[in-house]
Order: sequence, then structure tokens, then C-alpha cells
Amino acid sequence: MLGCLELSDELMSDGKLLAREWLKYRYGVFDENGFEDDSMYPDYYRIPGSPDIRVTECTSPEVQYYFKNPATGENCSMDIPAEYGICRVHPDPESTDNVTSSLMYFHEELPNMEHVCGKNHSHKDNHPSKQNTLCSGSSIWKVLKSSSDIPDTEDPDVEYEPVQYVLVQDSNPRYVVFWEDSDQLSSKKESISFAVRRFFYDLPSQSKCGLYEFSNEVTTVRPYSELGPEREDLYLGGFSYPSANGICVSCAVLKAVEDLQESTEKPNREGTITLIVNSDLEEGIDLTSLEEKLKGSHFCITILHFIEGDAIESNYKSLLDYFDCHSYIQLNKNNDRLSSFISLYNNMTTNMANSANDFEIKTIKTSNISYANPVVITKDGAANYYTLWLNGLLRLSTLGCKMGETVVTLQPVVQTSTISSYTFKITDGEVSEVSCRLLSKLAEPVLTQVQMTTEKGHYFDVDIWTHSTSTKETEQMPVIIYAKVNFGRYPVKEANVSATVMTPDKKEFAVQFFDNGRGDPDITQYDGIYSGYFTDFTGNGSYEINVKIHSNQGQTMIGKKGEDICCGSQVKSDNFEVPPFELEEKSSFIAVGMKPDEGYKPSRIMDLKVRDFDPPNSIRLEWTAPGVEKADRYIFKLFQSRENAIKNFGTSGLELNASHIVPSEHGVKQSFSINPKDLEDDVTCYVSMRAVSEKNQMSEISNAVEFFIPLDTSRSTETPTSPTPTGITGDIKEGAAKRRTIIIIVGVLVGVIVICICVYLGIYFCVQKPRRKKEVQERIRTKKMENGANRGSCNPPGQIGLNSMPADVILKHHNEVVTAKSLHKDPPIFTEENIDSYKSSPELPDNSNRNNNVAAEYSQIHRVPSKNRPDSSPQDPSKSPKRMTVV
Repeated sequence: MLGCLELSDELMSDGKLLAREWLKYRYGVFDENGFEDDSMYPDYYRIPGSPDIRVTECTSPEVQYYFKNPATGENCSMDIPAEYGICRVHPDPESTDNVTSSLMYFHEELPNMEHVCGKNHSHKDNHPSKQNTLCSGSSIWKVLKSSSDIPDTEDPDVEYEPVQYVLVQDSNPRYVVFWEDSDQLSSKKESISFAVRRFFYDLPSQSKCGLYEFSNEVTTVRPYSELGPEREDLYLGGFSYPSANGICVSCAVLKAVEDLQESTEKPNREGTITLIVNSDLEEGIDLTSLEEKLKGSHFCITILHFIEGDAIESNYKSLLDYFDCHSYIQLNKNNDRLSSFISLYNNMTTNMANSANDFEIKTIKTSNISYANPVVITKDGAANYYTLWLNGLLRLSTLGCKMGETVVTLQPVVQTSTISSYTFKITDGEVSEVSCRLLSKLAEPVLTQVQMTTEKGHYFDVDIWTHSTSTKETEQMPVIIYAKVNFGRYPVKEANVSATVMTPDKKEFAVQFFDNGRGDPDITQYDGIYSGYFTDFTGNGSYEINVKIHSNQGQTMIGKKGEDICCGSQVKSDNFEVPPFELEEKSSFIAVGMKPDEGYKPSRIMDLKVRDFDPPNSIRLEWTAPGVEKADRYIFKLFQSRENAIKNFGTSGLELNASHIVPSEHGVKQSFSINPKDLEDDVTCYVSMRAVSEKNQMSEISNAVEFFIPLDTSRSTETPTSPTPTGITGDIKEGAAKRRTIIIIVGVLVGVIVICICVYLGIYFCVQKPRRKKEVQERIRTKKMENGANRGSCNPPGQIGLNSMPADVILKHHNEVVTAKSLHKDPPIFTEENIDSYKSSPELPDNSNRNNNVAAEYSQIHRVPSKNRPDSSPQDPSKSPKRMTVV
């Protein structure tokens, strides 16, 4: 279907926008493009620790991108920090020719997007798009295939036809109302009559409406036809027909369907049927003809059934099953006329079409007016004027309104024998209230309703609905309550929205609403839609919701939409002040059981991110505390692949010590610091987490965050700035296990080497060194003995040793060296050519005749045996000159 869009050039962008929004509305998928400056779904991003920049996209085939400064039009160098975040992504034109997917990836420079990712076009589940985050990485096609709209197998014989788009706005909504005219409802005559007439006057012009009463047959009060601006008087029956004679409810239903079908010019258009009854549906009635009539229709039926006392089993279910849209509500017949009127009117107007006018008509007060019981209306800053509706004909002479002591002018609008209305304004002044009452003390109380018509664009529009997360009819899972709050056509920001839910056994529980865009459960911030979880089920039955909305200490604003295509994690728009307000709306839902004894699992965390990246000191993660069930603890795991982080959390990964974290209440920001010293460097890491309840119910796996540990930064010896203790516990696997094994092996080897060195040193100092010392001393004694024995003998042939030279020769050379140095000349070279190596040593004079200094100098000269000289090999003396110097 999505590959067969055949639209004119003028409608191409509009048609694809319609297709995108239809996919979101019908199948619950999301955008695959990023958004400018979005904290959860950025248009481009940098992995912490890495210089690489990635674009959030889903294209097939691949597209190359570049960056351009929107202010200057110049290309950007993303290495410059000032340009990061300012520059915008642009596809390279040379790589976009054959790109046709994904339709959910929006970029104005990629006009040929016709297909969705996941079937024949690759899906990229590793980018932080809204689709990947909220759908856990599932492709658009995978989500579509889970719908009954898409068959499991394609019929090869079916030929696709071009999709024809017809934009239809229903300008003539259709309504038919039937009420039982029996004696059993005579006590409710006034409530029913006023509710029908008020409903009739509230219908917008150009609506089609038919009003009927029935007993054993159907009677026309107003034939089915189009309404104009003027409304005729309505005369209802006397509610006197004996119900014992038989009430034909099926007659009314068949008449309603016939009216709507016969008056429908085109098939598949909508209509609304309202039945006010006291009797049950006839037993054994054949509804096969009704089934045939309802084929191809989209009619909604509402049955308001008055009963005695508490809820009862009803046989209307067999009738409701024939309608695509239906509701069945039991009303207590013992309630007073005011309560009965309010219930009837509110349920009858639930499906009423909104006016196309840029203002709101809102009911602000319903009561019984009398002399003793005046109706008090408080001034509303958004009001243009007020309308006072009364059951029956009341003249101005019987009614009066005052603002303090000032009489308020009433303008008559509707004056019939069965209903009347007046309009008035509340002017600025010291008194901000108007009090209206009947002027006669003897007059009976009259059913009264006050409506406020706002200035154009100055009105609050509140819509309440619920969504059950149950997948089985017998299993009661959490219910999400939604409240949409608009001022005019614009979303209200930062309002304080809360609800009280009353259970069937009359217990009350509070529900806090959020508009934070974290996906838990609210998916888009500042869109005016607030949501919260209800989980305190006490049993099956009807749960009554009372939602209260008020301005938040002057912070509440409205956002008028900007130029960006909606929406990432928040709607970006200009802000405007709204007047102070207090709003209250009611709704209800049906539960099928109690909360399980084991409770519920906490909701999935979808906003986990790296808040601060500062290796080697710390890496700080941040997330929002989950809802549904409060977390009792968190489990964090470190992975080396994205797939393991999001698919194999329980069987892989390295668990981080998060035992010190105290989980907060739903919606509160929390953080956790990781010590980079516990991690390998030069690797890409992925972290995901799960929340665990007090009863050990575990949430789904969070989104995965990615970061890169640069080389060596994790090995710094500096003290981490974060005081948060971190460590490694649990399953020791993958990279960390390898690292620790290597450390252990290296440690053992170093220990062995140290022990060997110590043993060697002990042996050396305690055994070898004393032994060598003893041997040296023994050699010295031996040498002395040899020197003494050989004194006066001739040296062996060869080079003359230093100790074999005559002392006068040495002294002479010494004097020559000293003289040369004093003259700054090179000292002479000593040669042994003219020395007779066989000449005996000169005779030394007696000690008594020697100079003591000379004797001391000579006493240090000994002859060394040739075998102990450093080099005793024969050499040519002429080739071994010796420079003699004094040291």
C-alpha cells in the first residue's frame, strides 16, 4: 500500500504527511528522524569519548551527509565546538537518487520516501530515534505486521491499485434519541424532559436529529431532519403507559437504524443512537434483520438504563455486540431529579460533535433554583457571557440576578412553554459573583443549568480517556489515564493535573499525572496531554475518575506551535500566559479483577543517558525513576555489544555495583557514577539497566547508552571527583575477565622473579662473596712471597713492566711531564726502546741517607709477575706508547 502512492505534485507532501500521521494514529509507530536540540531524539549526536558524529536516520540505500550553518550557509567543520549543535544535517545530493525509505524519516531534501523500513528496506535499530526508543528497536514493518490489518501471507493474484485519498469532514452529524414512555419512568419525567430539551438545544446547526418516544410502539416527537439556528418547542408524552402491557425496545432500535441508514447518502458514515429505558430487552427477540441492516455502518449506541438499587445483570449485551461503538450505563432510579438530570445530560452529550467556532460553550453550574436556594456564578476571565437555562417557562418578572447590590440585566433568548433561557454578563468590579434566584418565596424549585460562552480562543478544552494495558480478559493490568488540556486550540503547559479514583468498594486512591516526554507513560512533553498510572485495583467493577486541573503557581502557559514538524520528546513553541483556572472532569472505566499478589513490574526506563563524561574521573549516567510499581533496586550491566545490551541482558554482561542507589518516586531524576578505572581502555562500552520491585518483579530492559573509553585515560592515578562508590560484582565475563586474568599471571611472574633475585643475593652475600674474599687474600699473600723470592732476578724477555723500570727513569719522565704542563705543552711520550730489560735494578741507598718523601714514593713500586698482569701477551713496545701523567 505504502509503495503505491500516486498523487499530483501539489499533493505529494500533503499526501505523505497524511500517510505518516495515519501510521502513527492507527498502528502506534513513531518518527525515525531526529529533532533539533532534542535531549532524547537528537538529529545528530556524538558518542561520548569518540570524535565520530552520527545522524539519526533510517534510509535505504545509505545516504551520505554533510553539515551546514543555517545562518551563514557555509559548510561546517564539526571539529569546532562552537559549531556543534548549531549546524544542520543535509544529505549529499549525489547519494540520494535511489533513496525511497523510510516514509517515517522526514527530511525536506529527501522527497522520494515511499516505503517503510523493515521489510525489503533495511532498518537501523542503533540510532536513538523515537521509533527505536519507544518500540525497543522494532522496525515500522514489524509493528505493522502485528496488526490484523496486514495479512500474514500476501495473495500473489491480488493487484495493488493506486490509493485514492478523499478528505471528508462530517458537516452533518446525525443523532436519534429514544426514551421509554412508561409508568415506570413517571418519577423521572422532569429529569428526562429537561435532559432531552437541553440536548436538543445544544446540538450544532446543520446537525440531523430525530426524537422519539416508545412503549409498545414508536411515536415521533420530532422527525429526523436537519436543524437550523431556531429550535421548535418539544412536547413529550405523559409517561403513563402501563409497562406490564409490554415495552418494545427492539422496535426503537430498528427504527433508529432505519432512520440513520435511509438518510445516509454515502455508506460507512457515522450516527449516534441514545436509548433511555427502564425495561429489559425482550426475551427471545430475533435480531438477524438488525445484523443485516448494520453491515457497513459505523453507528454508536448508548443505552441509559434506570434500575432499582445496585447494579444488575442485563440482557442488553446481545444487542450491543452488533454495534462497533457502544456503551451501557445503569442509573439508579432512586436518585433525586437533579442527580438523574446530570447523569442523563452528561451521557447524552458525550459523543456530541464539537462546534467549529473558535469558542467554547461550557456548563459550569447545575442546580435547583428557588428563592431560598440561589444560583451563584463566579466570574471567569475567559467568559464572554453566561446563559441561564430553566426547565419550563419563567418570565423576567419571576426571576432576578444581582452582582452585589447591582441588578444584572437579563436578556431573554428562548421562551417556550417547556424551556426558557436568559443571557447576562459579569462586568469588572469589586464583586466578582452574580447571584440569581426566584423572586417568589412560594415558587417550587426549578431545574437550572448555567453555561459559559468564552471569548474567541479563550476557552479550556479537557478530554479524559483511559487505556488498559491488559492483554487477557481475565488479567487486570495497569490502566493509563489520559487528560488532554487545551486553551483554545493550543496545549496547556506546566498545569497541575491529578486524579482521585474511587473503587467499587468506595476506596479512594490518588493518581499523579505527568507531561514530561520520558515515555513513562507520557511520550511527548508540552503537547497538553497528561498521563498517569492506576494500579490499586480492589476487584472487578466500575472505577470512577475525578480529574482536577489547575494553574501551577503562575507557571502554566500555552504553547503556540512553531515551525518545526512535531514532535520529538517535546513540542517546541512560543509561550503565552493563560488566565488562572480550576477545572474538573469525571470519567470511569471497568476493571476485571484485583491487583496480583506479586504486584506489577516497574515500567521500562527509556531515557537512560550519559549525563557527564569525564574520564579518568567518572562517567555519570542519568535516568527518570520508573512508574507503575516503585523500584526497590536497580541492576546495571556493562556490555561490549549493543545487541547483548538490549537482547541478552540476563545471560551476558558485567554487572556494576549499584547497591548504594536509593530508588526515588516516579518521575524523579536519578544518577549513577561509573569509575572508568574499572573499565578497559580503547574500547566501546554499552550500558543498560533494569528496575526491580520490592517483590522482585523486574522491568523490561532499558534503552542502551554507548560511550568510548579513550586510550590510557582510564589508568590515571588521580582520585575520582565523584564520591559514589563503584565496583564490579556478579558475573565476571568478557573483557574484564580477560583483563583480570592477565593481571594475575603478570603478578605471579613478578613474584617468582623477585623470589629468585632474593635467593641469588642471599647466596652471593652469604656464601660466594666471603669465599672470594678469602681467595683474594690468599693470592695476595702468595704474591708477596713470590715478590720477595724474586727480588734482584732478571725479568723474562718481553715488554718491560712498570715495576721493572729503574726509579730514576720514572722520576726523570715525571719531571719532564711537569715541565711540559707548566709551559702549556703536550707531555712527552714515554718509550722503552733505550731501556735494557736485562739490566738489574739500581742499588738503593741506605735508609739513613734517603729522603723520606722519596722513600715513601719508592716504597709503593713493586714488580708484578707477568702472569698476573692485565695483558701479558708479547707486544711491540714501539706500537704501545704510554702517556705518563700525574693524577
